[in-house]
Amino acid sequence: MKRLLLEQKLRTLGCNFHRNGGNHDIWNYENGRKFPFPGYSDIDEGLAKSMINKAKQNRRN
Repeated sequence: MKRLLLEQKLRTLGCNFHRNGGNHDIWNYENGRKFPFPGYSDIDEGLAKSMINKAKQNRRN
């Protein structure tokens, strides 16, 4: 999956960018917890699905 497409999907789930890192950027879930976001342009489908599922679990209710 392309990085920009995954960014768009995560933003719709309430995630947002926190800061730049070395090989990974740091993003926030909607509930404030932080997670690493890979810095490369093509992200493995399995990793992308995992990130989307975790974002859904970490939404505010």
